[in-house]
Amino acid sequence: MTGIQTSPSCGNSNGSVSLMATGGTGSYSYSRDGINYFSTNVFSGLVAGTYNFYVKDGSGCVGSTTVTLVSNDSNISLVATQTSPSCGNGNGSVSLTATGGTGSYSYSRDGINYFSTNVFSGLVAGTYNFYVKDGSGCVGSTTVTLVSNNSSLSLTGIQTSPSCGNSNGSVSLTATGGTGSYSYSRDGINYFSTNVFSGLVAGTYNFYVKDGSGCVGSMTLTLVSNNSSLSLTGIQTSPSCGNSNGSVSLTATGGTGSYSYSRDGVNYFSTNVFSGLVAGTYNFYVKDGSGCVGSTTVTLVSNNSSLSLTGIQTSPSCGNGNGSVSLTATGGTGSYSYSRDGINYFSTNVFSGLVAGTYNFYVKDGSGCVGSMTLTLVSNNSSLSLTGIQTSPSCGNSNGSVSLTATGGTGSYSYSRDGINYFSTNVFSGLVAGTYNFYVKDGSGCVGNTTVTLVSNNSSLSLTGIQTSPSCGNSNGSVSLMATGGTGSYSYSRDGINYFSTNVFSGLVAGTYNFM
Repeated sequence: MTGIQTSPSCGNSNGSVSLMATGGTGSYSYSRDGINYFSTNVFSGLVAGTYNFYVKDGSGCVGSTTVTLVSNDSNISLVATQTSPSCGNGNGSVSLTATGGTGSYSYSRDGINYFSTNVFSGLVAGTYNFYVKDGSGCVGSTTVTLVSNNSSLSLTGIQTSPSCGNSNGSVSLTATGGTGSYSYSRDGINYFSTNVFSGLVAGTYNFYVKDGSGCVGSMTLTLVSNNSSLSLTGIQTSPSCGNSNGSVSLTATGGTGSYSYSRDGVNYFSTNVFSGLVAGTYNFYVKDGSGCVGSTTVTLVSNNSSLSLTGIQTSPSCGNGNGSVSLTATGGTGSYSYSRDGINYFSTNVFSGLVAGTYNFYVKDGSGCVGSMTLTLVSNNSSLSLTGIQTSPSCGNSNGSVSLTATGGTGSYSYSRDGINYFSTNVFSGLVAGTYNFYVKDGSGCVGNTTVTLVSNNSSLSLTGIQTSPSCGNSNGSVSLMATGGTGSYSYSRDGINYFSTNVFSGLVAGTYNFM
């Protein structure tokens, strides 16, 4: 059977196939599904796709063919002319021009809703997909990216510095570029016609300008206080071994009037000496009679003794907690105390019951000075190993076994299949084909392991068949089976469940069968 096809257009269901049958006997009937047959040989209303068609003759014999319909699309295309939006506004537009296709065009931004107009306006900067549909329903598309057309608006400023922390600084702004009149802002929200901002303290400020088109320019200015030549120095006494017995004596020069001193720049005092200080970095401040402020930074370093610490280690065995460290301290003053965490100190210098790992140890002398060291304990494991001799299971049975042999380690051995439950026997039997992990543990608790894979030892049993084909869909086919290899007498099956002594299976229709 053959088919003459008429292709559908642009995804529509207007394709058709006209079938022609040859051979067979009697009259023909035709089908698209091989179930329902009709006298007509023409099938219409088809979309693009692959179809199976069938013909049946007067004797019930069936023939078939496959036909693939390809959509006959038009060469519709779409181009766009764009007008860029200005300064982030929604005033951009796209004018579309379609070519190719048939009939009148309609246009869309989403591919769903189509309109007769080819101009889309009120667009902000961004990427857009546009679509055109012709009179046959064929669709073309294009992508347009609108980039904002900003003006070259810029802003500069002339500053007047504030004096000694007062709020008497100012900035005069000058804008260039852009279009129309300018307005100015300190926060980018509230704009004013004045370009001068006064009453400013020392600090960093952002200024903004907006032109008549709504374009915005900006700049950043830093006002530095115009102070007198006020300066501050400090003489330090270092604290000892982490104690709070350091001090700083401050000396101010320059400025006007009397001085007051501070550690935080907020609270000022007449005294120039700050004591009770631990090691660290401090900022100190001086304020003169005019309110001008000077500062200095002083770093106090602890004056520690030459305290040091060493350790002799005994390694733990096989992951046990039987390692130890004996510490020896030198330098420092007075008696020593020892610690593993730097918090809790003890008189003993020996730490035991340790597993493998890295430890920090500390020593503190009579002055409170602290020394430290780091030690890594490595487990001292034995060279315990395990091998296995296997007996393979036969034909999927659970009659395999493994005999294990351990070497190395200390003391007596115990054996396990799961690494949890250990037994004195080294033979594991009743095993099916598969991969097994086996473990051995010696008298010190050290563990070795091995992996054994048992492969089933099957016979070379095979089966062949001689077939007699059924005629024209009838159930008159048969298969005669012949077995070779294996042992003993044979039985045969079509489903692998029910077995029979006969090797002939008859009454078969056309199809695929599994025989066992």
